[in-house]
Amino acid sequence: MYCPIRGPSRVDKLRKRKRSNKSRFRKAIVVLAGVLLLTVAIPAFPELDKQLFGGIFPVSGQQQLTPQQPPQKTEYAVVYISGAVANPGVIRVPAGTTVADIVRLAGGFTAGADTAKLTLAGIVKDEMHIHVDKVATTPPQVKKR
Repeated sequence: MYCPIRGPSRVDKLRKRKRSNKSRFRKAIVVLAGVLLLTVAIPAFPELDKQLFGGIFPVSGQQQLTPQQPPQKTEYAVVYISGAVANPGVIRVPAGTTVADIVRLAGGFTAGADTAKLTLAGIVKDEMHIHVDKVATTPPQVKKR
C-alpha cells in the first residue's frame, strides 16, 4: 500500500475533485430552477413584475415601457471664457451663439492672444469652457563671443 510522506494521496485528490464538481452541478441546477420559476411566475402575476423589475419586461406580449421624453432644449447657454481676453468670466448667451460672439462679449482679445488654436465659427454649448492662450514669447538670445 502507498503511504504518502507529505500531503494527501492521489486518490484523496480525485475524491475531493469529484465532490467539488458535484457541488458546482447542484448550484447550477438551483440557479436554473430559479430562472425557470421566475419565467413562469412573472406572466402569471403581473404585479410581481412591477415589484421586481419596475415594468421593464413585457408581460404576456404587451409592452409596458413608457416612451422617454426628448431632452428639453435650453434657450440659453452658460459659457466660461478665460485667458487672453479683456473681461474673462461666465457669460449667459442665447443658444446658437458662436465663439467669436463670446469673445466680443468678453471685451475682445488682449495683446498677445494666440487665436490659431481657436475655432471662432464654432457654436457654443451649455457649460462650455473657452480658453484663449497667449502667444509663447521666447526670451531674446544673447550672442556669446
